Amino acid sequence: MTEISKPKNYLWLDLLKGIAMIAVVVDHLFSYYQNLTIQYHTGFHVSLFILIAGFTSAISIQNRGGVVNFYYICQRIKKVFIPYLIATLIYCLYFGYFDLAIIFKKIYTFSVAGPLYFVFFYIQLISISYLLFKIINHQKSKLFDLLLIIIFYLLSVFFNKYKIINSFYGGSGVLFGGSFFFLFILGIFAKKYEQIFENKKINLGLLFSSLILLSVYEFFDLISKSWSNPANNWLLGYTLIVLSLVVSVYQLFLKKFPNFLKPITIVGKNSLSVFLYHTLVIYIFSKLLTKSYSLLTFFYLLLTSIYLPILFSTLYRYLKLKSSHQ
Repeated sequence: MTEISKPKNYLWLDLLKGIAMIAVVVDHLFSYYQNLTIQYHTGFHVSLFILIAGFTSAISIQNRGGVVNFYYICQRIKKVFIPYLIATLIYCLYFGYFDLAIIFKKIYTFSVAGPLYFVFFYIQLISISYLLFKIINHQKSKLFDLLLIIIFYLLSVFFNKYKIINSFYGGSGVLFGGSFFFLFILGIFAKKYEQIFENKKINLGLLFSSLILLSVYEFFDLISKSWSNPANNWLLGYTLIVLSLVVSVYQLFLKKFPNFLKPITIVGKNSLSVFLYHTLVIYIFSKLLTKSYSLLTFFYLLLTSIYLPILFSTLYRYLKLKSSHQ
């Protein structure tokens, strides 16, 4: 289907994805810094990714005139599942899993590496993204939108209470990721009201309110209470604080300096590659190091596990483009 509207440049989305992805890697390197306070502060990462996914899903559908078909949904799922499948096979090769039954089980349980559970409920959300988009954009009444948000929140609470697959971790074990479903909904609503992110007064309000709320979270140790999967109410709030803080700082101060943000936005642009392979890079390179839990080791593994997948992904795209022109 041909896109009928010109996509906008959402650099702040890449910034958010980059920050979330860096937080993921910092979380997974816990054994190299062993500081629970630092780890708790990274807890927003999955929730922020899902919220952004709702926003980008709405962008994708809107760029196609707000009308998509089953083929479109399949293509979006394919863009995630095929890279996931390839990554799973590479992990199996690394771990020495050559039994087809074990490989198949690792694929359908999304369990060959810890972070890959995310793919299972993300695919569920993508499969219903068009339905949610149509419901949310069917009318323009703010009062009705508020009612919808309440209904969707109650639905997410209901999803959270019932495991659909007991052996699956966190949000992947409950329907549509449980409370992650609500964050996906908020992302679609954020796209509907995206003009607020371009209003200077609103951004100033978001900046000051997010700083105040973050101070409250810090003072009452609510960030440690927000460590939850699926997301609890504290984590929902923490994620919205991070979102408001980053977006407002970007719009007010950083928008004119895109080159300054490149080390982070490039991570956002390549977040799928980093997500799929950062754990493998940690496995491989940690074996080359002594068991030293120094900050130097931590930063070495942090940079390597983030930027090495980006390097290989960029090289692959370059070779693919070059072969297509021959």
